Amino acid sequence: MNLPDRALRAILAASASLALIGCGAQSSASVSAEASIAPPAASETPAATETATPTATATDAPSPSPAPSAYPTPAPGAQRTPYLPFGQWATVTGDGLRVRAQADVGSQDQVVATVNAGEPLFIIGAGVVSEDGYDWHWVAYGAGVAGDGYVHAAGLGYVAGATSDGGERYVALAELSCPTVTVDTATLGSLTGWTLAHCEFGPLIGFEGMLNQPIHGPLTPFRYEPTWLWFPMWFLTEPDEAGRAFTWSGWSIGLHFPPGMDASALRRGDLVRIDGHLDDPAASECRIIGSGAEGGPVPSEGAQQAFRQACSVAFVVDTIQVTGHIELAE
Repeated sequence: MNLPDRALRAILAASASLALIGCGAQSSASVSAEASIAPPAASETPAATETATPTATATDAPSPSPAPSAYPTPAPGAQRTPYLPFGQWATVTGDGLRVRAQADVGSQDQVVATVNAGEPLFIIGAGVVSEDGYDWHWVAYGAGVAGDGYVHAAGLGYVAGATSDGGERYVALAELSCPTVTVDTATLGSLTGWTLAHCEFGPLIGFEGMLNQPIHGPLTPFRYEPTWLWFPMWFLTEPDEAGRAFTWSGWSIGLHFPPGMDASALRRGDLVRIDGHLDDPAASECRIIGSGAEGGPVPSEGAQQAFRQACSVAFVVDTIQVTGHIELAE
């Protein structure tokens, strides 16, 4: 289900990459009756696991999910989330679900919070991460839509949404809402990654906007292949003579250029018309490569899976035509 437009105008593939690999520690949540949550960290190695006796009281029967017209109220003191790459609501179906810092059943000190039946969660991770017999979601807990129209949350982390064999379910996912009209630039820029990953789209043609490049990618100890699907070369934004990008009042789309397409003549401030597509076949080849240093960080399988999912929602350019230019300040 989609959030109000303002809350959904976030960086698509770039946000997903940042959320999965980027700045900050990668969170993981494990649930054996509880859920765990924490912000994602690219370089974390899976913590030693502990024997967990499933004691979750959640039932298989899904609880009602928040309706579009009645978003939940944020927990007291909740802060606005920095990015909304996915944005699907879910509801906890049983008491005592642990939120963890890692997407595995690790030591007790990984538990950052517990959530109970009926509490809303905002899923911001790229799909599920299967680990230790559970399917994990990266979520914002204590989450709701504040008066400013954005999602505010008490914290971020991983919760076990269900057992990997489907035998038990701990959260009920909200119903997906796909666009029913032709997707234009602003619409695509406002859709969450969850929608991009699960809805069918027609040709993405005639997209117009301005090229902007405010960042070059987060620093991590890893390499990502193929590199052209790792982080956008350019960002398509609303034309703005001040050159601002990633404002909460506008949209932004990360642009990926496949091998063989020469983008060297493009400049920041170019006004362009673009045709492109999602779910490029190369997404299945996306992988994270460790630092190679002895004792250096090793990417987890969960991080690998999340990166592949981020690649699948990347906007890949088929053709690009420069139609004008705005001289932007540095």
